[in-house]
Amino acid sequence: MALASMTTLRVTTPATRSAWEKLVSANASTVPSQTPMWLDAVCAHGPWEDASRLYETDDGRPLVLPMARHTRLPRNLTSEDSMPSTWGTGGLLCADRVRAQDVAAVVADLCTGRALRTTVRPDFEQAPLWTAAARAAGAQELPITHHVLDLDRNFDQLWAGFSSAARRAIRKAEKEHVTIEECYGRAAVLEFYRLYEGWIDQRARTRSIPLPVARRMSRINEPLPRLLTLSQALGKAFTVWIARLDGVAIAAMITVVQGAIAQSWRVTSNREVADRVRAMDLVHRHAIEFATLRGCRYYNMGDSGGVESLMRYKARFGATPRTLANYRFERLPVSAVTVPALALRHRAENAVLEVASRLRARRAASGV
Repeated sequence: MALASMTTLRVTTPATRSAWEKLVSANASTVPSQTPMWLDAVCAHGPWEDASRLYETDDGRPLVLPMARHTRLPRNLTSEDSMPSTWGTGGLLCADRVRAQDVAAVVADLCTGRALRTTVRPDFEQAPLWTAAARAAGAQELPITHHVLDLDRNFDQLWAGFSSAARRAIRKAEKEHVTIEECYGRAAVLEFYRLYEGWIDQRARTRSIPLPVARRMSRINEPLPRLLTLSQALGKAFTVWIARLDGVAIAAMITVVQGAIAQSWRVTSNREVADRVRAMDLVHRHAIEFATLRGCRYYNMGDSGGVESLMRYKARFGATPRTLANYRFERLPVSAVTVPALALRHRAENAVLEVASRLRARRAASGV
């Protein structure tokens, strides 16, 4: 454990678990990805190690910044992230409300770190504080939009706030006798993953992507062991909602709850069937009511990736856009090289898939 003296903060890294857990218990606004259990899952399923930071302010207030360090490069060439890509949001955790001076002091500390690149993605409630401090420090700002439903009313009032299209879709699902099960544990995760693999295969066929390529990428993007670890660690805070038609699973969603925060984490379906009977609308209806009964403050439906149809879909439930961002601090301007290189790689991959698709279509047309 390393200790260092700072002008306005004292920092301990990794953060002591007892201090971290006390802050989680004290603040109902802690998001699931800010907990020690979540970071343990990050480190168990990727090239990451615990780089969390426990700060103590001049007046004795403790703060924790959940963070993971990439382990495949030397320390002065590696990255530190709060949190890594696909692992949710990070940002500061404290017993009360995070203050602007807290964030400014932490940003100053991160700018003096040994990592080549440090990225922080705080939840939307903290985003304004980080924006001001990060811009002052010259950090890169990569905006993201989540759609969030405020649960400041009872469910009947929330239902009245759903669009007429959403209410019709939910009634259609009920008329079609779609049932929703609230499930937990390994068996539920495995059933979710079978649906996910079926969705990958269906998507690959639609886009003429070779199945082995699509399956390999899907397991990299969403590894089954990660979901199993989170399910085991979070227990009943990790819920798998399964929609069934005639006893067969046709859609599923994972939600995670921490304190007063509920998040839609992963969604999948047999789209051909689920879309026809509007199963996913009914899944969201049950998950929202569940979060309301649990006393949650909001239901975060996550990032839509800029897809207009998906944003409109979330808005039907009364969710509104909230802006957050990745704030990237670099010791050297590596993004000037890595971002164009990554874009070039994506274009090359898409070109290869396009050529493969045309060749298969040509063979199919010729009967070969």
